[in-house]
Amino acid sequence: MLLKQIYDEGLSQYSYLIGCPQEGEAIIVDPQRDIDRYQRIAKKNNLEITHVTETHIHADFLSGIREFLNESENVTVHLSDEGGENWKYDLLGTDNRVKPLVSGSKIEVGSVVLEALHTPGHTPEHLSFLVTDRSVDDPNVWFILSGDFIFIGDLGRPDLLEETGDGTSREDAAEDLYESARLLREERDDIVILPGHGAGSSCGKSLGSVPISSLGYEKRYSNALHLAMDGREDDFLENILSGQPEPPRYFSRMKKQNRDGQPLLGALPCPDKVIDIPDEAVIVDARDDRESFMDEHLENSIHAPLGSKFCEAVGSYLDSDELIVLLIENEDDLDVAIRMLVRMGYDRIGGYLMSDNVGKTKSRGLKSIKSVDITEIGSHRTVIDVRGSDEFNEAHIPGATNVPHTRIVADADRLPEIGSITVHCASGVRAAIAVSQLARMGYQVTYANGKFDDWAHQAATVASGDVGS
Repeated sequence: MLLKQIYDEGLSQYSYLIGCPQEGEAIIVDPQRDIDRYQRIAKKNNLEITHVTETHIHADFLSGIREFLNESENVTVHLSDEGGENWKYDLLGTDNRVKPLVSGSKIEVGSVVLEALHTPGHTPEHLSFLVTDRSVDDPNVWFILSGDFIFIGDLGRPDLLEETGDGTSREDAAEDLYESARLLREERDDIVILPGHGAGSSCGKSLGSVPISSLGYEKRYSNALHLAMDGREDDFLENILSGQPEPPRYFSRMKKQNRDGQPLLGALPCPDKVIDIPDEAVIVDARDDRESFMDEHLENSIHAPLGSKFCEAVGSYLDSDELIVLLIENEDDLDVAIRMLVRMGYDRIGGYLMSDNVGKTKSRGLKSIKSVDITEIGSHRTVIDVRGSDEFNEAHIPGATNVPHTRIVADADRLPEIGSITVHCASGVRAAIAVSQLARMGYQVTYANGKFDDWAHQAATVASGDVGS
């Protein structure tokens, strides 16, 4: 058996290539839309991709299932047929190369066998895959491809489908997740867990950064799984439903497109370098330096630093049909940014320009955003706190309004009337992203840089009267 774990840093997502070198075959599990990456890995290892599957209908990226069907007559796609009519793949029953999976179904890739296990909770149709290899004298399960069921340190969140308005309640989904977790209480502790996401994903709240674990370790150290193993259902439900991060706005669109179909990508977009920018284009400013953005940026820009916050910013603030022009720091960033965009369904990329040309374009004016240190926020300001709701409830600046940065557009009715506002978060990162969108919406924004803990320390010092001499 050959196993390749393929990591996308921007979405903290794992895809998997599993191959049988003896037969020259491979399967891809949970592929993203730009499938050329998997094809290169397979070719390098003298394998042909003959099977493709996924654990569930994803919310954070567009699936590569349809791309594989379009590009190869030799690929068989395997999709869950569990979970009820609301979340049944549109592809099922449309092509004889698309096979339905139910709990107990097996996919054979040479000597490698993937057995489907229905593990609802994160989504109703969710499957995990128990993987064995018949080429060795060991009938036991080697590892579990757990998708968004088991993460390292946590379980998948059960509340996302409530966002789509299909009638699935978070409470019902959490009860399903509890029963799924209970299925594993008799399984061997040495089974390896290979999850669908790592730390930084919005598909869970306490994900670990290590890429693999074991079932025994997770039973002991994952609080949610431990509660399920102990049969403490009420405590489990309270734990899994609290503290979940607010999802980016594009998640509900991804769910429906992955279920019902999305436009084929084919080759990646190849935008030209531009100086003159179309009037209708939004600038996605991927520079990492937020102070440079505050000092000077092109009009109608969002600050989306290339890395873990890029997808959150674009997916929360922009519609998928908007024309995008990328602003990047070096040519190597272009391919990374394009792939991140198309994985979320942003295909209208009208060009790119380099950061050293910010002041040279005549088609777009320059803007700046005032900055203050967070300790300078006074009670006279209208303060927008863009941290998560749990962070806000724990402690906040008196009089502040809480709108998490991923919900600024989706929950715009929670914002004050257009006027002057000061924006902060826990460290300055999320606030820097949020002020760019709030400025586009017409607010006169001031960016509060620094750590919320510094403000809290100063407030506590003043309250105690210990302000020094």
